[in-house]
Amino acid sequence: MARLTAEYATERAQASLRNVIKLGRTADIVQWATLAATAVMEAADLAAVPSEDAGTVTMLRGSVTECLRSLTKAGLGGDTDGVLSRGELVGDAVANLAVFLGRYDAR
Repeated sequence: MARLTAEYATERAQASLRNVIKLGRTADIVQWATLAATAVMEAADLAAVPSEDAGTVTMLRGSVTECLRSLTKAGLGGDTDGVLSRGELVGDAVANLAVFLGRYDAR
């Protein structure tokens, strides 16, 4: 049940992130990107990923983390265009990890 909740939270946060990007609401982009990243990381923690795929999960998690870090930096620097583009990158990274995790059951 926890895994399903994390997956649902990821999907909803991603949808909201896409919406605020379209609207150009930079403060909300940071908020929804952070929530999407947190939700997909929770889903990753709950997935029963075999050891041979653990490296891929680690790489995808690192991508989410790095994209979110870059987005946060752009937000703190007042870089509106950077927030918009990096928000999209966070969304893509979250989607990549979520799709990869979709192959595995919960622990």
